[in-house]
Amino acid sequence: LDALSDRAYVGTLNWALRRPRTVVAIAVLALLGAGALFPLIGVSLFPKAGKPQFLVSIETPEGSNLDYTDRATQTVEGVLRERPEVKTVAANVGRDNPRVYYNVIPRRERANVAQVLVETYDPNQVEPLVAGLRSQFAAMAGVDVDFEVFENGPPVEAPIAVKVLGPDLATLDRLASEVEAILDGTEGTENVTNPLAQPKTALAVRIDRNKAGLLGVPIAEVDRTVLAAMHGLPLGTFRAREGEDYDIVVRLPLTGPDGQPRRPALGDFDRIAVASMHGGAVPLRQVATLEFEPVPTRIDHVDLARAVTVTSDVDVTGGYNEIAVTLDGFQQLDALALPPGYRVVYGGKLEAQQESFSS
Repeated sequence: LDALSDRAYVGTLNWALRRPRTVVAIAVLALLGAGALFPLIGVSLFPKAGKPQFLVSIETPEGSNLDYTDRATQTVEGVLRERPEVKTVAANVGRDNPRVYYNVIPRRERANVAQVLVETYDPNQVEPLVAGLRSQFAAMAGVDVDFEVFENGPPVEAPIAVKVLGPDLATLDRLASEVEAILDGTEGTENVTNPLAQPKTALAVRIDRNKAGLLGVPIAEVDRTVLAAMHGLPLGTFRAREGEDYDIVVRLPLTGPDGQPRRPALGDFDRIAVASMHGGAVPLRQVATLEFEPVPTRIDHVDLARAVTVTSDVDVTGGYNEIAVTLDGFQQLDALALPPGYRVVYGGKLEAQQESFSS
């Protein structure tokens, strides 16, 4: 080290001090050359974590029970265990795994979600393994399987996120479908997700206000009676001798022929009678009709406005740069015709990168 310091370093330093203009010119050229490489190499602010782990998120159709989700999870686990790169797997059904990485936030508990934490023998095996599994699970019918490789940086919902804001749900549904189609057609995107694409079916109780008024049935009483019959209505609390408190809930006796509890059925509505102001009981079917209708699985809000967020991943294992693909997709979305009162907000990793750069 002394020889390197006394000869090479001191000699180079003396040469540089005797030629200040040359040194500054070299520095400027190096800076310009580095800037010229940006369009060729691309930018990725948040690098991979380099851990021998990744997450597999599973989502079955809305309304699926835990048994169906568990069977789908076991199928995914079976495929994972067959891969020689996989060391261990750990699954949770009905909820995500505990927070195993600082910027991965678990989803809320639902019967149609599950998550598998996969550990490999080597960090370098993660991305090739995920690339192969993506194509393998793409054909899995009725189940949405997504992969998440740990990265550094702030928590983001997806590499590409497009929020469509506006007042009317039907218009938001149409615009979200157009955004989904644009992102799906952008080269380098994968796993494009539109939360409004698969609405769930709800049973709507349509109250005939004229009939209800003639029979003396308050509208609020219809709501309360249906809620009590189907879901149960707490009336009070019972305290046992050991000090435990139990809710007293009134509801229809939903039991099968064998006396075992069963789930509510459509025919149970024929057993509901609503109290009228005249002191009698009016069958629910006389003042209301039952209809099935599609409803969104969730309604988000951004800046106090209704919003739907369309997300997409980027095929980085295929050599695509996240920022370049994001800008390409956003450029195409700029041509989207928006009705008055509607706007598009771009999020994802580009938004996080811009906030970090500004800081």
